[in-house]
Amino acid sequence: MRTSPRLRHFSPRRWLTATLVAVLVAPLAVGVAAPASAASSVSISGQVFDSDGTTAGSVWVAAWRPGARTFIDRVQADAAGRFTIPGLTAGWKYYLSAETSVSSKEGRSFGYFTGDPSDPETGYQARGRIFVTKSAGLSGLTLQREARTSISGAFRNADGSPQADAEVYVYARVDYATAPDGYGGLAPSYQTRTAADGSYTVRGLETAGSEVRGHIVALFRGLNGYPAFIGKDPADGIVPADRARVFGRTTAPIDAGTVTLPVTTLPADQFILGRRLTASCCEAPIGEILQVSGGTLSAFSYAGGKLQPGVPIRSGLGDEQIHAPGNWGKYDYFWSNPDYQAREPRSDLVTVDPNGDLIMYEGDGYGYLRPPTKVGSGWRNHQVVLSADVSGDNRPDLLSVDGNGVLRLHRGSSSGALLGPSSKVSSGWKGHTLYAAGWLDKDAEADLVSVDADGVLWASFGRGDGTFKNRQRVSAGWGKYTIAAGEDIDGVGYADIVAREDSTGRLYLYSGLGNGSFKTRKLIATGW
Repeated sequence: MRTSPRLRHFSPRRWLTATLVAVLVAPLAVGVAAPASAASSVSISGQVFDSDGTTAGSVWVAAWRPGARTFIDRVQADAAGRFTIPGLTAGWKYYLSAETSVSSKEGRSFGYFTGDPSDPETGYQARGRIFVTKSAGLSGLTLQREARTSISGAFRNADGSPQADAEVYVYARVDYATAPDGYGGLAPSYQTRTAADGSYTVRGLETAGSEVRGHIVALFRGLNGYPAFIGKDPADGIVPADRARVFGRTTAPIDAGTVTLPVTTLPADQFILGRRLTASCCEAPIGEILQVSGGTLSAFSYAGGKLQPGVPIRSGLGDEQIHAPGNWGKYDYFWSNPDYQAREPRSDLVTVDPNGDLIMYEGDGYGYLRPPTKVGSGWRNHQVVLSADVSGDNRPDLLSVDGNGVLRLHRGSSSGALLGPSSKVSSGWKGHTLYAAGWLDKDAEADLVSVDADGVLWASFGRGDGTFKNRQRVSAGWGKYTIAAGEDIDGVGYADIVAREDSTGRLYLYSGLGNGSFKTRKLIATGW
């Protein structure tokens, strides 16, 4: 767990003052013999041993000034672990560190020497032992390395292919009570990439120290720059950080097993357009397409004028009807640090299963979902639409239409219970298929679109109090499409519609114009 020491601040004003003083005083000192005060150059030498008492041949040893960002010098020990670091200053303080390799992708086994036999190395410089050089330097040092371990495993895709050349990290699970200030519960450790067969090995992992509880394995899939973790059960696949499996401290090699990852396939059994599952609240509020095929949920983003390849998120959603994401659950955190109290809402996924049960999958904001939780029942005979806030309380809401065509508002709740009290909005919706529309116009109030039995698209503009203005006809000819609406995915700022032409599988984007109408369709994908 290597940390970067604090960088000392450079003060231009202090430098200028010192320079002027030196320039003004220098003429007065002409002809005066100054005593020799330059500190002598000395060295530090010794021998490094591994945890089992054998010599640590070819290990790299470096000398650091306290608080320095980079080492003063680094040398490689000989085959017997002997080293000498020259060019140091007598009377100065130094930390000494060791690492097995300066280029290995499988863990550099880095640590500062502590002098504590129970925890001989640490990733935190401030915990290291300070070596003070004497006038003759330091020699004959005996430095003990810490016992290390490794983690091996593999990632496979559900179709049997290996997850090759994927970035794998191992993080140390840190105890807050003993870790230095400023560190969360997960401290970055070591990195590698999977081989052609999907296997990996990460070496040089710490096994001692009161702050280290164990290690967890993370996979970066290029989703959005954030990791997912191996779950407590290999069948869980990859999960958010708080559900990661912690491999306990041991000096024996650790087998993490083989983890199977879902695979994106086409054509789509269903798809929606909504708030991103794969981005936190603090990033650009651009939506994405969520698609289910063969029970696997995948996310598709639209960037650079193109629909990007889908990234699989979760399998096992075959018979559930998915609905646009929103912050339905409790607040969530990526670094599960009890000292970090800033609330950051994350998007969650809500589904309705064949029994009419309402199911919530809480998200972590980075594209990974927790196990499902039942949050309601009795929705089998209702058309359900999950929407942005339509009631004006800054919480997403649920709209439903019963068999008689009555539209009802179910106010959202941030307590994790999903819904508050419901109220009747209006009648006359029988025969309409409703879609949350996001912001169709420029008043920042959530709107609705619907397609009637004749294939006519209608827009209903929200007032921001849970009611809507009278429907306005947009255009005809939508009966041949399966559509999704509710978010801006092209980044213009107005809600869009994505429509699949069912006879051809072609996917079109209708970009919103901000006045309830849309641009001419644009083909963005085939095979849907």
